[in-house]
Amino acid sequence: MSAHPIHLGVDFAKEKFDYHGADLRGTLPNTPAGHRRFLSMLPEGAQLVCESTGACHRALVAAAHAAGVAVTVANPRQVRDFARGLGRQAKTDPIDAQSLYDFGRLTVPKADLAPSPAQTALQELVVARQQAVLERSTVLLQAAGHQLPLVKALHRARLKLLTAQIGKLEVAIAKTLAAEAALAARAARLAEVQGVGPLTAATALALCPELGTLSRGQAAALLGVAPFNHDSGALQGQRHIAGGRLRLRGAIYMAALSAARANPILRVFYQRLRAAGKPAKSTVRLSAEQVGDRIILEISDDGRGMRADVLRRKAFEKGLIDLEASNSMDDKQSLHLIFLPGFSTKDKISDVSGRGVGMDVVKTNIQKLNGRIEIVSAPGQGTTISIVLPLTLAILPVLVVRLGEQGFALPLSMVREMIPIDPNQVQSVNGRATMNLRNEVLPVTTLAELLDWPVEASPKYGVLLQAAERSLVLAVDGFVGRDEVVIKPLHGVKPKGVAGATMNGDGSVVLVLDMEALLAEARFLTRADLFAVQAKPVTGNSELPSQESGNV
Repeated sequence: MSAHPIHLGVDFAKEKFDYHGADLRGTLPNTPAGHRRFLSMLPEGAQLVCESTGACHRALVAAAHAAGVAVTVANPRQVRDFARGLGRQAKTDPIDAQSLYDFGRLTVPKADLAPSPAQTALQELVVARQQAVLERSTVLLQAAGHQLPLVKALHRARLKLLTAQIGKLEVAIAKTLAAEAALAARAARLAEVQGVGPLTAATALALCPELGTLSRGQAAALLGVAPFNHDSGALQGQRHIAGGRLRLRGAIYMAALSAARANPILRVFYQRLRAAGKPAKSTVRLSAEQVGDRIILEISDDGRGMRADVLRRKAFEKGLIDLEASNSMDDKQSLHLIFLPGFSTKDKISDVSGRGVGMDVVKTNIQKLNGRIEIVSAPGQGTTISIVLPLTLAILPVLVVRLGEQGFALPLSMVREMIPIDPNQVQSVNGRATMNLRNEVLPVTTLAELLDWPVEASPKYGVLLQAAERSLVLAVDGFVGRDEVVIKPLHGVKPKGVAGATMNGDGSVVLVLDMEALLAEARFLTRADLFAVQAKPVTGNSELPSQESGNV
């Protein structure tokens, strides 16, 4: 290949392929005859750039390698992102071929090594085995649901067939490795690592033929386990793994499980964790739930946990707190030391840890969203981090009610039912106003009382709310209906019990209530308090919505 290759972009479809170069462009059938004609047209020093398309590109790529023409099979996502970067939003086959040409011309990618026949066969065999193993796992999971004898018999036959096919594929993989000395030598080299068996070695060679030509960092990135930087200016963000070859990563994971038993270094580390009471497989749990007008995110693990005394000592050693503060902190306060800028328990700074900026950035951004973060950690048991965020950026289903002419939105997740309030059904129990609803005695309070709102009339309507583990009836003046709203924060002002505001269909402002906060300070009324004001005519829609008259 020349020092300055002449790039041509080639975009494949099942029946045809489009090509684009500086002086050569057009369309040809995706057939052996079309491949031969295309290769005969190429100038000396040509390098083809195409995308990985499954089966569509393989025949021409194989023919190009056989003819000594350089080829680069690029990642489709990278090429598409490149095209968007050039402002190309449209997508047609000729446009894609031009984008591939520009990608090759401007990024000058390395040409792929021409695989040997054994390498090509090995890749196909390994992928076929992975598919068969996945199918067998699916069949095994389905076994418990079968009841009919015929279905059970067919299931057993299918399972037997898949097992036999996997065995044949494994024999073929071993023969393919042995047929080529270079492949066999590389497989033997990989198998020297305790925990890496013949199948793992074959999978690595088939799915990552670049092994042996890459640095450690390049190999980790190709596998998808390299943490990538996320820095900009003063921001030094967290590192995250991304991309990579999923099939290969799955195989390496299984090898890691084996290494935990066979590899002398990893086995000692694994046994130390097990001796500390850790489960055989570590677990990280992520959960999200809506509680009233808040979203609670929880991230928990079953790892080593954090020791409060160690955190205090490290913070003192780094000069982040003084001795008096260290001695006065309880364990809960000590856990929050991890959010201090510059705090780290690492003694040495590496590319991915020790700088003390990750958790500081997390807390800063959560506070910008008017949220809070909490930590619970037990040494030897694990850590749970809870992030509580207001629903200011989400769509919230609500029930809109009225006090006078002002609308208020209640989180629909707390609403059980809408009911009329008949004074004859309101009783006094231990001095509190209550209602007996289907043999359930419920306390009654008014929204006006919770908000310190002027009372214009005795209540006629109520909302049966379920708050945490208790139920109550909230008296209101009327109903507007159900809605789904986007909550907007009230900047610079924080009225009692108000989480934010939204717009009604008629353009009026509706206040979204923080019912958890309001009910935490609720004062339940006596019957006399409840009906202290004589009923007055109420304008507007005060009827129960017909479709909502039952359970919500």
